[in-house]
Amino acid sequence: TKRGDFFLKLLVSNHTAADVNSRLHFVEFLRDGGLSVPSVIATKSGCRFASVRADGQQRQAVMSRWIDGDTLGPRARDRQVERSGELLARLHVRSQQYDPPDESKFRAWDDVYVTAENEWLNQFLSSSPVSETDKEILKRAANRTKRISAGLPRDRRNYGLIHADFHGDNLIFDGETIWIVDLDDVSWGHFLF
Repeated sequence: TKRGDFFLKLLVSNHTAADVNSRLHFVEFLRDGGLSVPSVIATKSGCRFASVRADGQQRQAVMSRWIDGDTLGPRARDRQVERSGELLARLHVRSQQYDPPDESKFRAWDDVYVTAENEWLNQFLSSSPVSETDKEILKRAANRTKRISAGLPRDRRNYGLIHADFHGDNLIFDGETIWIVDLDDVSWGHFLF
């Protein structure tokens, strides 16, 4: 790990200013509810993010306070896995209480992460280091997940804003606290996603 005072996150090019504002509003709501998420550092003009030119594209950039620690990664110990599960449950409970402002922009994950025919899933699998057999298993699982998800109700008990990329590399342990990072995929979805 590197040490520093802040980190700069360049968002993928399809994130609009409205998307970023929506996510940052939700992140503030999570932090106000006691969840450990990085605090944003405003620009000199007071904006919570900046529009920058990077990789030949206009992109949104968010600067946050540095968290000095290590990602849990795939080597998490039993107690860290248990604490991560508790943290995810707390995130979902907090999400159940969230009433987004009218101007909020969030996509629904079942519109993105749906069938094996979906371009996103095929693109993801094409660069995955798994066998063709395993790729077929993953495609079948995605189709099954879509069928199950379609039958579940969308009420506050089981559907809300989810992290959608919650794994060990997006959890930083500083020795006491597990921090949730990389919230740019926050979207509507079933909590079981």
